[in-house]
Amino acid sequence: MNARSSPVVLLAVLVTMAGVAVAATIEIALEEVEISQTMHLPIPYSHIDTGFELPEGDWVLPELVSEHPLFGVVTIRGVEHLLVFDKAEADDPFYSVLYFDAEGDSDLSDVEPIRTLTDRNFVASEFAHVHFERTSRPAFNLYLQAFRMNADQPFEHPDNHRSLNAHAQLRLVLRGQAEVGDETLTVQVSDAGGPETPSFLNIGTGPDSHSQGWTAMPQWLITSNRVFRPELDRDTDRLLLHEETDDLAALQIPAGLEQMVLIWEDDGAVLIREPAATTQVPTGSYSLQRYTIERADAQGDQWRLIAYAGEGSEPVVLELGSEVEFPMGEPYTPRITHRQSPVDSNEVMLDLNVTGAGGERVVGLSRIAGDRTEIDMDRHGQRPRAPRYRIVSTDGEIVAQGNFEYG
Repeated sequence: MNARSSPVVLLAVLVTMAGVAVAATIEIALEEVEISQTMHLPIPYSHIDTGFELPEGDWVLPELVSEHPLFGVVTIRGVEHLLVFDKAEADDPFYSVLYFDAEGDSDLSDVEPIRTLTDRNFVASEFAHVHFERTSRPAFNLYLQAFRMNADQPFEHPDNHRSLNAHAQLRLVLRGQAEVGDETLTVQVSDAGGPETPSFLNIGTGPDSHSQGWTAMPQWLITSNRVFRPELDRDTDRLLLHEETDDLAALQIPAGLEQMVLIWEDDGAVLIREPAATTQVPTGSYSLQRYTIERADAQGDQWRLIAYAGEGSEPVVLELGSEVEFPMGEPYTPRITHRQSPVDSNEVMLDLNVTGAGGERVVGLSRIAGDRTEIDMDRHGQRPRAPRYRIVSTDGEIVAQGNFEYG
């Protein structure tokens, strides 16, 4: 018997916010701030066009060994950085040496080469999370892979250099502060700044706030019950919040939410921070992506619950001036389903999931502060102990029993 569960909800508290302001644009100056190397920022993989021809630019190259070095350019925060894949020996079957213009000054003549091993078939090289310190800007990590796509073709065949993937894990964020209503908000942007590379937003209170979580830059930001359209100006490192006061409707939302993300008009995102019970939003169609809620238990310990959209939920349509309740939140209902094990035909797998009023699925429940709760906790003390199960036949015989497991 295999069993697993998502967290069971045992929380209650109220948070309300209010505030009305004249339409305006709030300009937030952003500064580069180095962060911990262990903090993972949501910079996605991006494809880099590569080839045997040196890209246009005033590049200064080191002395290269390969007859066919491979070149590529990655753009980070608006600055082009040249990549050069080389060989350790001229007759090597594939690349094992990387030169990278980490400073972004176009000069690779004094850059120390980074060496790696190719795989046993000599068709791929991996430079895993290479760390780059920079003299004038914060450090970052870079993950690179190069593949020889068709080993049967001559080395210089185009198919042998077209797949190069890079993952830039920057050790920096753009950070600034803004007064919105009665609050001072800390705004952080994770932005590689390259072509077609999305930026990500983190917003909260306090100079070092990371608790709100990261989300892709939304079409709309709602905070202090004011509606803004965020715009990242990469040329001046500013985040512009353009306030919207027309074409609004009202959404009734359960109290106590820390943050929620809605899908607007099928493809746009709306980030709502600590929404009021009745929150202004632009007119249109809305469906849930996720939300985070904080509550206190009877002993005063603070808990955080995270839920994501369930299957088959219908969108909510808001017209000008309308006020509609968004289906979500309490009551939370535990549901047990079963399925045949794909490994053993005599084994049944039980799943325990907790769903909210709108069909959303609870994916996380953790204690974030306090140590006085009377809830039975797991051995780490961060989440409730997984519940037990017992299966009883119609004549009262216990067929199976045990504990669910998180997973």
